Amino acid sequence: MNKIIKTLLMGILLIQFVSLGSTYSYFTDTEYSVGNTFTAAVWDTQASFLEVNTSKTHLTGTGDQSKLHGTTIRNIGSENIIVDMIQVDWNTTAGMANVTEIKIRGQVFFSGSNQSGEVIDGIDYVLEPQSNAVTTNFKFDASVSYPFTSKFIMSDGASKTVTITDNLKVQKLNNYDILIIDCDYCDDDHCDDDDD
Repeated sequence: MNKIIKTLLMGILLIQFVSLGSTYSYFTDTEYSVGNTFTAAVWDTQASFLEVNTSKTHLTGTGDQSKLHGTTIRNIGSENIIVDMIQVDWNTTAGMANVTEIKIRGQVFFSGSNQSGEVIDGIDYVLEPQSNAVTTNFKFDASVSYPFTSKFIMSDGASKTVTITDNLKVQKLNNYDILIIDCDYCDDDHCDDDDD
């Protein structure tokens, strides 16, 4: 009897090993999906909430006294955003010049010597939500000229780029052959946060 049970068990095990190589499905079902649309979400970046205004931007001085004043930035969002880096380009046909200082609201963001187009990793500047616009000023070691392109790079890697052209308008007085310079920024505080 022992021999019969051993043979029977060996037979069951042999069937199990043979059937191990294949799979059987006794029930099948097919599902169809029609008319579904998958949309990739668009996430807001810090740059989405950075408002840059160049309407009062102006260039003053010559040589190592050249400055680009009056570009304002503002956070129109509901959370802090951080200006991490700035890249500034300018017309280099007039000669070589370097940006030597960038101030945001009178605070030094960068001090050094960088050429046109270099990304400047400055001291992070936090813009609080719904805050007033703050002025950014650029100082150069030689004469520079328009156009300028400023790229503000936020701490999340997003960026906003603006192009700055000359805001000055030249008008001529009819009676006197004198040129009058009329500009969009002419008021007592047009240099805003400059303290030098």
